[in-house]
Amino acid sequence: MKALDRKLLRDWRRLAGQAITIALVLASGVAVFISSLSAYQSLVTSQHNYYRESRFADAFASLKRAPLSVAARIAEIPGVTQVEPRLVYDVTIGVEGASLPVSGRMIALAAGDESQINRLHIVSGRGLDPANPAEILVTQAFAEANRLGPGDTISALLNGRRQIFRIVGTVLSPEYVFSTGPGEPLPDDKRFGVFYVSREVLAHAFAMEGAFNDIVLIAAPGANMPGILSALDLMLDRWGGMVAHDRSLQMSHRFLQDELRQQGTMAATIPPIFLLISAFLLHVVMGRLVTTQREQIAALKALGYDQEITLHFAKFAALIVLPGVAFGVASGVVLGHVMLFSYRPFFRFPELAYHLPVWAPVAATAIALFGGLGGAIGAVRSVARLRPAEALKPAAPAAYSARFSKALFRVPARWKIAARGAGEHPLRTGVTLLGLIVAAPLVLMGLFWTDALDYVVDVQFAASERADAVVQFVDPLPARAVEEVRRMPGVLLAESLRIAPVRLRAGHLEYQTSLTGLSDRTQLRRLLDDRLNVVVPPKQGLLLSRRLAERLRLRVGDLVGLDFLEGRQKRAAVPLAGVVNDLIGLSAYMDRAAMDRLLQEDQTVSAVAVRLDASRADDFYAATKKTPKISTVSLRERSIRNFRDSTGAVVLLLAGIYVAFSITIAVGVVYNNLRIGFQERSLELAMLRILGFTPYEAARIFYSEILVEVGAAIPLGLVAGYFLVRLLLLAFQTEMFEIPPAIAPRSYFWAASLVGGAAIVSAILIGRKLWRQDLVTALKGRE
Repeated sequence: MKALDRKLLRDWRRLAGQAITIALVLASGVAVFISSLSAYQSLVTSQHNYYRESRFADAFASLKRAPLSVAARIAEIPGVTQVEPRLVYDVTIGVEGASLPVSGRMIALAAGDESQINRLHIVSGRGLDPANPAEILVTQAFAEANRLGPGDTISALLNGRRQIFRIVGTVLSPEYVFSTGPGEPLPDDKRFGVFYVSREVLAHAFAMEGAFNDIVLIAAPGANMPGILSALDLMLDRWGGMVAHDRSLQMSHRFLQDELRQQGTMAATIPPIFLLISAFLLHVVMGRLVTTQREQIAALKALGYDQEITLHFAKFAALIVLPGVAFGVASGVVLGHVMLFSYRPFFRFPELAYHLPVWAPVAATAIALFGGLGGAIGAVRSVARLRPAEALKPAAPAAYSARFSKALFRVPARWKIAARGAGEHPLRTGVTLLGLIVAAPLVLMGLFWTDALDYVVDVQFAASERADAVVQFVDPLPARAVEEVRRMPGVLLAESLRIAPVRLRAGHLEYQTSLTGLSDRTQLRRLLDDRLNVVVPPKQGLLLSRRLAERLRLRVGDLVGLDFLEGRQKRAAVPLAGVVNDLIGLSAYMDRAAMDRLLQEDQTVSAVAVRLDASRADDFYAATKKTPKISTVSLRERSIRNFRDSTGAVVLLLAGIYVAFSITIAVGVVYNNLRIGFQERSLELAMLRILGFTPYEAARIFYSEILVEVGAAIPLGLVAGYFLVRLLLLAFQTEMFEIPPAIAPRSYFWAASLVGGAAIVSAILIGRKLWRQDLVTALKGRE
C-alpha cells in the first residue's frame, strides 16, 4: 500500500465523526431530492398509463334528453373518433347503518359491460350480468369507506322509487379518480360514490328508452378540440345541452391535476434547494477540513509529491461524498416508496408503481462530487501555491485591531474573546452562520403548513361558510322549498341559495364556474375580503374570487361576459364590482334580486343552507333521505375533515420529512465547525488550562463563540424563512386552493428551538474531546 493511501486510512479513522456528519448533511439533501422527485414522477407516470389504458374521454357533455340517433350524428363531427351516449343521474343512496345522508352518481353501462370509453377496472368481484338488473358495481373508494363488498346490498332512490341492488364488484374509473359530489369542494368517499348499473334499469326508471342525457367522446390526436366542442354545443342546443367541455374542466381530472401540480411544485422547489445547500456547505466544510492539514500538505510537497497530493485529497473527499450519496439515494428510494404508499388512499389508480428517473441519482451524484471535490481541491491548491517552508508554519493570525477592545470595553472577557474570535475568523464564522441561517428557514418552511391549514379551516369553514349543512336539490325549485326544509326536524335557521353554472368571459379569456346569488340578509354564507371584513353583494355588478379575477385579468369596473349554462342559457354583461377572498375554489357572486332579474325568475331555489340543533342532527339526516328532490347534503364538519385528510395528510408528511432533514443539516454544520474550531484553537484552550482555568471554564469560553453565532443566526434565519415561505407559495397556488402565508408565533418558537437544540447536541458531542484534551500534545508546536 502506498504511503498516501495509508495516510488516507489514518485520516478517515481520525476524522470519522466529522466525515459521518458531513456525509449525513449531503445524504439529507440527496434523500429529499430523490424521494420527492421519484414520488412525483411515479404519480405522473401512473396517471398517464391509466388514462391511456382505460381510454379516458377527451370531451364531455350533459343534456336533458336526446334520441340515440343524435349520437350517430355527433360521431360524424370532424376529429371525433368514438362516442358513447350514456344515462347519468345523481340519486340518494341507502347504506345499512349509515346515519349521515349518502348520495351517488348512477351511470348506465351498455349491454354486457363493454364500454369502450372510460373503461372500468374491476378490483374485486366481477362485471354485471345483463340478465340480472338488480346487480350494481361500486367504486372502490366508496366501498372501502363504507366497508362494502361483493354480496352486500344497497338501495337507491330512482325518480322517487326505492330499488334494492346487490353489489357484484368494486371498480376504478379514470373519470372518478377523485369522486366529488355536487356542491362539494372536496371528495368525501363515505358520503358520495359512483355506481354502475345496466342501461335498462335507468332507462325504465326515468323513462329514457332510446334516449341519452350524457355523452363522452374521444378525439383523434391533434384534432381541433375547440372546434369539436363548438360543434357539439350547436348540435345539443335544441336538446337542452349544457356547455360541452374537455378534460381540463372535468372535476376529477381538474382535482387530480391540482394535486399533481402541488406535488410537482414541492418537488421542483424545496428538494433542489436542499441539495444545492447541502452541496455548498459540503464545499465549504471540505475546504476548511483540508486547510487544517496545511503543514502536512507542505511536508508532502517538500518531499517531492505534486499531483499526487491533489489526487490524495480527492480520494479523501470521495470517501466522504460517495457513501453520503449512496446513503442519500437509498434513503430517498425508501422515502419515495413511503410517500407513494401514503398517496394510495387519495390517488385511485389500478397500479401506483414506483418510478425513479435515471438522471435523478446521476444529477445528485454529480452535484455532490462537484461540491465535495471542488472544496477539497480548491483548498489543496491554495496551500500548494505557498513555498514549503512558508506553508510548514501555522497560518499567521489575523491582524490585531483595537476596535474590539474599545467597542466591547464593558463586556465580560468571556464574551469579548468570543466576539473577537468571530470577527477575526470570518470564514469560520460565516460558514456557521450560513449553515444555521439556512437550517432555520427550512425548518420553518416545514412547520408553517400546520398553521396554514388551520388558517384555511378557520376562515373558509368558520368565518365564511357558517352553515352546518347545505341541502342541494336535483333541479331548482320554487321558494316554498325553503319552508319545507325549515320544517324539517332539528333545523334552527334556513336560508335559500340560488346557484347556477356559468361561463365567465373577459376578452379571449373564459372560465366555467358557479354563480351564487346572496342577499344582504344572508347569515350562513358570508363573503370576506383579504382583511376578513364582511363583503355584501352590491345591488348591481358581480363579485369574483380574487384569484379568478387575476386569472381573467379583470379590474374593478371591467365588464364581464356572463353565460348561464342551464335552462334557457341566457347571456349578459355585468361590471365587476369587487373581489373576495375565497381560499377554496374559484367562484362568482351576485345580489340575489339582481340574479333573479337576469334569469327572469321569481326566487327560485337551488340549495338551502341550514343551522342545526346538534341534538337532533340525526333526525334531520333521516328526513333528507326520504326527500326525493334532494340530491346531496353537504356537511361542514365532513368538509373540514376531508380537507385535512386530502390536502393536509400529504402536505404534512412532506413537511415532516423536510423538518427532519433540516435539523440534520444544522447538526452536521455546527458539529463540523465546532470540531474544526476545536482543532484550530487547541493551543489556546491548552494554554488556558495551564493558566489555571478548569475544563468547565475553558469550555464556557470555547462555546461562547458558537452561542454568539447561534444567537445572531436564528433571528436572521427566521426572517429569511418568512420570505422563503412567501416565495414558495407564489409557485404553490392551484386552481382549487390558496394556501396563505400564515405563520403562527408557535412555529417561530419551535423553529428557533429545534435549530438551537441541534447546536446544543453538536456542542455535547464535542464536549467529550474538550474534557479529554491532551495538554502536552496540544502545546507542542512546529518551529
